[in-house]
Amino acid sequence: MKKRNEALKAKGAESTVFSDPKDKPESRVKKTSKAKIALWAVVAILVVFVAVPWGVVQIVKIANTKPKPTFNERLDRTAVFEEAAKVYALKTADGNDLEACNRILDALSVDDYCGEFTFTVDNTSDGVTVNFKFSQKHDSSRDEWFKMQMIRYSCAMLALVDNMQKVTWEYPDSGASTGGSFTRGDVELLLGYPAHLYGQSEKGVQLLLNDLGLDV
Repeated sequence: MKKRNEALKAKGAESTVFSDPKDKPESRVKKTSKAKIALWAVVAILVVFVAVPWGVVQIVKIANTKPKPTFNERLDRTAVFEEAAKVYALKTADGNDLEACNRILDALSVDDYCGEFTFTVDNTSDGVTVNFKFSQKHDSSRDEWFKMQMIRYSCAMLALVDNMQKVTWEYPDSGASTGGSFTRGDVELLLGYPAHLYGQSEKGVQLLLNDLGLDV
């Protein structure tokens, strides 16, 4: 047997199951080693591009299925500051009370951030609409900022004036007027809770200011 193996080795024949393991050709050993490396490389790629993203998706799913806190639960965790208490004290039931609306607007510092304005009130079957008209043209690069600021103020007004249903605004822009509007329905879409809930207490107003990122 030994002579036969030596003869096969001399002819370059491949080893068999009967061959001496010490006599395995060097090239075969190297090829096996490279195959293992390639296999592990494929496994690593699958882990990075399949297993890891799948794990992230599962984590996100778990986070998204976590119950949303109720409004009252959020209120319980809200600390009230003096500014919010002062704003809440100005709440009014009727948007036709222009003086009451003006006090709220002063407390919110609308003119400090958005410029001078006048406002009028319209009555419809749905309720009151307040219309802001700003007198100062602002840089067009600030259009998006101005819009977001007015959305914040609209949310506050809709929470603090019981029968107010809509807020509109316009300002001069290149000889024409540009503006927007916001309703009670928009408040709930934006914040996830009805406007009137925020206006029921000092904590509610504080939570509203927090959610809007509104400084007063």
